Parts: sequence; C-alpha cells; structure tokens
Amino acid sequence: MNHTPREDQLDLLILARAEAANNVYEAHLENKHRFDLHRRSHSFKAGDLVLYDWPKQDHKLSPIFKGPFVIVRPVGAVCYEIKSRTPQNKFIKVVHVQHLRPYFKRDADVMQNNTSDEENDSSAEDHQEVSVTTESSSSRNHLRRNRHPPKRFEQYVS
Repeated sequence: MNHTPREDQLDLLILARAEAANNVYEAHLENKHRFDLHRRSHSFKAGDLVLYDWPKQDHKLSPIFKGPFVIVRPVGAVCYEIKSRTPQNKFIKVVHVQHLRPYFKRDADVMQNNTSDEENDSSAEDHQEVSVTTESSSSRNHLRRNRHPPKRFEQYVS
C-alpha cells in the first residue's frame, strides 16, 4: 500500500482534530464539575413560596432577595413563573431557578424570645466599657503610644 505524503498529512490532521475534540470535551466535563460544586438543585412545585434574587438593588443596604412570591407553574426544565402574594401588586414574571431560593417562614415567638434575652443580658458593665472606649477615642489631642511630636512642631500642637 503506497501512501502519498498528502494522505499521511490528512491522516495526521484527522488524528489531531479528534484529539483536540477529546481535549475540549474533557475540559467541558471538568468545568461542569467545578460549576456544579457550588450549585444546589431546587425543584419547586406550584404553590411553593420562594424568594426572588432581584437583579437590580435599590440601595446599598437593601436586601438581596425580595418576596416571598408564589410559584404559579414550571416553565421548561429550569424556569418558573412566579407571582406576588398581594392582590394590589400584580407582579408576574418567568425567572430562572438560579434566581430563586426556597422561603422558610420564621416563627414570631422565636424572634421575640431572642430579642428579650438580648435585652436581659445587657448589664451595667457593658455600658461602662462602651463609655470608656468612647472617651479614649474621642479625645483628638491625645498622643498615641506616648509619642511626642518633633521639637519643630511644638508650637503647632497644643
């Protein structure tokens, strides 16, 4: 069997292309594995309460998640139609599952007990510590770590 140099080049090119395709596929699998490490699979049903990751924040300290919203129906494999619970706000939107978090209702009794315990735990010692730290930090002319200004600056520092 006589192979011409052109046929040999073609065989090498086909092998190189197959190897490149294999490398791309292996890199894809590694990237998918790395991506999936930080993802949780959520599946919601109609009627579930969810929080929505609002894409635009109103202010710096505003909450990231808005809601709770109600799942109306699934749209495809990874999207859900959500609507607001209040009748005056007619918010209905189709969102990707990565922007949704399950909503867990907080118990009001637990929250009230935590705040009353914190109020009872505060004592006079805590208040004294606060006043001492504010006095030492509020004096502007206090030299830190017993440092003295150079002699040439004595007339400027009172």
